[in-house]
Amino acid sequence: MPLRVEGAAGLAGLAVVLTVLTGCSPTAPQPLPTASWSGATPSGQLDGDPWVVATRAALEAEAIARNRNDFSLPALTATTGSVLRDRLYQAARDRIGNGQRTDVLPGPTPFGAVEVEASDDGESAVVRGCLASDWASPDGAVPAELESLGVEFRLERGDDGPQLTDSLSLNSLDCDSVELPVSLLVPAPEPSEVGDPAEIVRPESSKG
Repeated sequence: MPLRVEGAAGLAGLAVVLTVLTGCSPTAPQPLPTASWSGATPSGQLDGDPWVVATRAALEAEAIARNRNDFSLPALTATTGSVLRDRLYQAARDRIGNGQRTDVLPGPTPFGAVEVEASDDGESAVVRGCLASDWASPDGAVPAELESLGVEFRLERGDDGPQLTDSLSLNSLDCDSVELPVSLLVPAPEPSEVGDPAEIVRPESSKG
C-alpha cells in the first residue's frame, strides 16, 4: 500500500519514522584487527626471512578473512594467490551450507619455520615448518596447549610482493621440538553471524 502523508501531523509522524529508521541503519564497517605477539617477538634464524614474513602475513590475512567471512579483503588479495583464496571461500560456503557455524581463529594460525628453499631467480620459494592444529574453535578461545603438524607452504612473487599460493602436509616432519610463536588479533574476534552461504563475500581477482 502506498505511503500517504497528510497535513502537519502526518509530516511530523514521517519525521519520527525516518529518525527511527536512520537510527537502525547498519553501522560503518569496523576497522580490521591487527595481530600482536603474545610474548617476545620471534627472533629465530628464519623469523626475519622475507618468505617466512610473507607466510605469516598471509596467515594473518587468512584468519581475519575467515573470521569475517569476507574473502575480498585487500590484505588477503595482496598476500595469497587466487586459487588459494577461492579454496578458502569455497570451504567457508561448504561449512555454512552444511549447517555449521564459522569457527573463530583467535589470531593467525601459529607457525614455526624450520626451512626455506628459494628458487635461483628469487621468484618463488618453499617454506617448511610446523603449523598449529585445532587452533580455531566456536568461541575463539586460545588453546591451553598447542599441537602441531608439519606443513610445506609454496609462495610466488606477485606485483605486491610474495604471495602464498598453496600448502601441503608433511607427515614426516618432526614438530616435537619446534616452538610455535603465538600472536593474537586485537581486538579479539567475535563469532560470525553469517548463516547463509550467499552472505559470504567472494574473493577479488588475483593481482600478480
